[in-house]
Amino acid sequence: MNLALYLTPKASVTCVDADATVREAIEQMEEGGYTAVPVVDRDACYVGTITEGDLLRYVLSGEDIDQTRVMDVPTRAENRAVPVIATVDTIVEVAMDQNFVPVVDSRGVLMGIVTRRTILTVCYGRVGASS
Repeated sequence: MNLALYLTPKASVTCVDADATVREAIEQMEEGGYTAVPVVDRDACYVGTITEGDLLRYVLSGEDIDQTRVMDVPTRAENRAVPVIATVDTIVEVAMDQNFVPVVDSRGVLMGIVTRRTILTVCYGRVGASS
C-alpha cells in the first residue's frame, strides 16, 4: 500500500500550535468540529495530540485557559506517529488505538494524517472486491 494515496496532507489538517493557549485550541477545535487534533511545534514537528476531553478536564481544573499553553495540558493518551515509510500492518495496529495516525518524515515533521475511517474504507473495499 502506498501510504501517500491515503494520507490527508498537513495542509488539509487542522493542527494546533504547541504554544497556543488552551482557549485558542478550544476555538480551533470547535471551528473545525474535531474532537482531537495534532499538536505541532514551531518547526512543524509532531509533538502529540490534544483531545476535547483533555481540554475539558483542564478547564474544569479551574486553571487560566488564556495563560496556559497547549503543550502544558496533561493528556490521557499518547497518540503515536508513524514514519512515512511505515508498513500497512504498523498503520493498522496504531489506528486500532487512536482515531487518526499522524505521519511524520525522518525529522519528525508532520506530513499529514491517515484516519481510521480511511483505513476501514480501504480494507472494506478490498474485502468487498474479493467477495
